[in-house]
Amino acid sequence: MTEPATDAELLRFLTQETFRSHSQLRVLDEGYVYTLPQLALNVDANLHVLMVCELAVKYGDLPSVALLQHVASALKDPGRWPDRQADAVLATKVLAKVPLNVAIEARTVPKRTPQSGSPFAPLT
Repeated sequence: MTEPATDAELLRFLTQETFRSHSQLRVLDEGYVYTLPQLALNVDANLHVLMVCELAVKYGDLPSVALLQHVASALKDPGRWPDRQADAVLATKVLAKVPLNVAIEARTVPKRTPQSGSPFAPLT
């Protein structure tokens, strides 16, 4: 019978032990590069992108379209949002697949700040 892990061992496992992605499309020879917290963040990021795109394009979900418009607006001020330019380009490409009437209607969706529980805040 093995002894239970100590707190230090558990902490090391959760924060330092590395794992490899199981994605069929992972980089060739990627190896063991992600800690568990990094994997959780990657799942969150990738799932969020997929859901927003799906909801906006397939279902015309106004909050999702508004979020894409919000992110795309970073292109207007690259000095303020230099780290979001690639994200803004992606959002613009997805918005190109949204029907025009839905994109126009989404502009009426109220913008909220992250502090109010919204995943996005207006870029002013």
